[in-house]
Amino acid sequence: MASAAITSVSSFGANGSFGFNGLNNNLDGVYFGMGAGGGNGIPAGIGFFREGSGWDTALAFYTNNVTSGPNSTNAIQEKVRIDSSGRLLVGTSSASVDTLFQVTQATDVDFCANLEHTTSSTTPLGIRIKYTASSPNNAGAVFLSAADSTATRFELRSNGGLANYSANNANLSDRNAKKDITPAADTWNCIKEWEIVNYRYKDQPDNADLNLGVIAQQVAESCPEVITVFQEAKEATEDQPAQEERLGVKEQQMYWMAIKALQEAQVRIEQLEARLTAAGIE
Repeated sequence: MASAAITSVSSFGANGSFGFNGLNNNLDGVYFGMGAGGGNGIPAGIGFFREGSGWDTALAFYTNNVTSGPNSTNAIQEKVRIDSSGRLLVGTSSASVDTLFQVTQATDVDFCANLEHTTSSTTPLGIRIKYTASSPNNAGAVFLSAADSTATRFELRSNGGLANYSANNANLSDRNAKKDITPAADTWNCIKEWEIVNYRYKDQPDNADLNLGVIAQQVAESCPEVITVFQEAKEATEDQPAQEERLGVKEQQMYWMAIKALQEAQVRIEQLEARLTAAGIE
């Protein structure tokens, strides 16, 4: 962000100064800053000004990152702005997309944002995104979007779907990260009990495409090891209704079980072919 040149400084006090200054940025405004040693150096301050020819006003926060020598009025820079639309802008004076919050990072040595949870609890919470007045449940409304200068690489959609360049997915599978490695048991009898069904979720419209999958309770009858709790049961509170337990399936494990069953099927096919050949049947 551009430096803010201070056009005038008034100060008082032996060890500091408090200034009321005009901002020389072609915009009407007032700057409040704390000086150093009663001089003209301005290490930090707050400014409010008109953003254009109308009455749209913004509030900006300034710091001086001079590391040596006397403080300079030319070194003070705007670092954070709340613009006339109420958007919070960090590292920039304008938003590049429609957003209420934007952080702009110009170097490749720092993350744009870093969120840390310092609790020692075993159940810390992270980021929550919630639509409080609608339930779009579609591919057009997204909770998260990640893009570069060429394309959108990742989207977490409001229907719970994950859209990405899936050929780049990576699951840790290094031998050095694993223990208790043993050959998997046969999965033939387990998998053949799975009932593959078409269905729609209850909050999907009646004309939505049918989904293909399984019912967790039915799979649990033969393969309980691939069942997990998707949603824990909770009692009702003053703010939230009661929440029943919902089951989910570990699909990644199920994929590998299906591959294991395919390997078993290949062995059976090869054994059958060998018997047919031995019997002189082509």
